[in-house]
Amino acid sequence: MNLFSQKMTMLLGLAALSFSLFACDGDSSSGGDDNTELSSSSIEADDSSSSSEITLSSSSLKDISDPLSSSSLQENSSSSTENTSGSSSAVESSSSTVPESSSSGEEVSSSSVIEESSSSSLELSSSGKEPESSSSSVNNICGSQEYDPTTKFCVGNNVYDKCGGMEFNPAEERCSAGKVKKYGTFTDSRDGQIYKWVEIGAQTWMAENLNYTSASGSWCYDNLESYCNKYGHFYDWNTAMAACPAGWHLPNNEEWTTLVDFVGGENAAVVKLKAKTGWNVSGTTGTDDYGFSALPGGQYQNYNNIHGFYDAVMNANWWTATQYDSSSAYRRYLFTAADNVGESSRYKSYGFSVRCIKD
Repeated sequence: MNLFSQKMTMLLGLAALSFSLFACDGDSSSGGDDNTELSSSSIEADDSSSSSEITLSSSSLKDISDPLSSSSLQENSSSSTENTSGSSSAVESSSSTVPESSSSGEEVSSSSVIEESSSSSLELSSSGKEPESSSSSVNNICGSQEYDPTTKFCVGNNVYDKCGGMEFNPAEERCSAGKVKKYGTFTDSRDGQIYKWVEIGAQTWMAENLNYTSASGSWCYDNLESYCNKYGHFYDWNTAMAACPAGWHLPNNEEWTTLVDFVGGENAAVVKLKAKTGWNVSGTTGTDDYGFSALPGGQYQNYNNIHGFYDAVMNANWWTATQYDSSSAYRRYLFTAADNVGESSRYKSYGFSVRCIKD
């Protein structure tokens, strides 16, 4: 290959590379000192195809600043034509390869986005339906009420909470601290009076105050029989010690402490042992969690010519079997505004309520 052919090949290669880099901007390139003009007769790009067609025209090279003569240029025109064709093919090949690679990359990226979006949509759809499915539950009907059979049960037309996950007979049993406890009634053979009783822990307590009329040492609030029917009788301590029916007795201070501790201590007991109704509305509301159903019967003060009934619907007072000294004994009390179940000693001549415990 002569010097002209080498020069032409180099110029055409540089021109092809420059044209390929700046073809998108539509700019024409000039060759600096060589004053070479290269034009393209047509540049066709098909956006939907992955290749571009570049055709170089057979334009003349004019005024090349080169020591070569015009005769040498003519002698090697055929050789330069072949080299031009070869360079043009290289340009076409390079141009067609780049867009194809880019298009392939765009397709892969687009495919990834579609798959990722589709996957996300499926996950969102699935997560959107799952809570709706899991939150739905089938309720049963009890009378006119709906209830969840997993936590409640129906007896007659009434709905009850299960006790430790178990059903029970509300007519004979109750739930106490997650355990089914029996309750019921018994009859005092002395006067035919019927009393409710309830199991609380290991103890069995009367669920109402004693209302037995003794020959002496007992009173009704304001001397009204209607008060005794609701709150029971008051008894002085000596009478109270023998007032409970056979099989029952007056609880001592320790037995009261066992009860209070079982229901959660003095502060909890003031709420859990109170009846739900019957107390002054300004006081602490009772929840009667254990069926003890304490009511505010008041008291009868009877000491040194001081006689009087006090604190009905406000306070509840019960004798214990524990003496303080020869003239006084301990009582347990619940006050409307108090935040605990208290204990204190009072003269044995006072009149307080009696709550019997089973032997």
